[in-house]
Amino acid sequence: YTIVFFIIWSLLLVGWISLDLPLGPGSKLYYP
Repeated sequence: YTIVFFIIWSLLLVGWISLDLPLGPGSKLYYP
């Protein structure tokens, strides 16, 4: 179940980063 843990950890990490950096939905990274 390491893959499942990695996916959840990745989502949490991305969500945490999006709090300080414009990496969330609607950002230039996703929609240039």
